[in-house]
Amino acid sequence: MRAVRFCEIQQYHPAREVDWRWRRARRLVQDGRYASRKRDDGLTCQAVRFIRDLNRCTTKRRLTGVAKRMPDVHGAHQVHAGGGMRPAWTAAS
Repeated sequence: MRAVRFCEIQQYHPAREVDWRWRRARRLVQDGRYASRKRDDGLTCQAVRFIRDLNRCTTKRRLTGVAKRMPDVHGAHQVHAGGGMRPAWTAAS
């Protein structure tokens, strides 16, 4: 019998947080732990790499490099940091 991974449990949990992968990645980085393919899915592992790379950025040039290497994760991070997406009709106000 195959062991069930954490991400498989979370993926279908009806009460999970929308940003559960990001929260797990942040917790792993804060605790000095690593994501594992045995426990975590590829998206969680990518989030851990992004957070670690972001934490190492000391210049705008390095930040640009991280954004180019992981444009999807960087874009999602920018949306989250900016307070989320706003409906188009509110942008003109």
